[in-house]
Amino acid sequence: SRLIFSVNYVEKIIDPMRSRFQVIHFEEVPVQQQVQLLQKILDAEQITYQVDDLLKLVEDCQLIECTNP
Repeated sequence: SRLIFSVNYVEKIIDPMRSRFQVIHFEEVPVQQQVQLLQKILDAEQITYQVDDLLKLVEDCQLIECTNP
């Protein structure tokens, strides 16, 4: 079986456990790229929006919070 183990602070995981996992680091997605993704979703759903509202939304929350209900 396969398992995905997601943490914010990998250094807090004890070494014997951490050695059994492959560590993948993710970089923060730039604001403009997040806005473009939200625009693509909203356009596909035919939802009207203001770009300024999307910028505020991106600044106030993480992308995962913006795209999941």
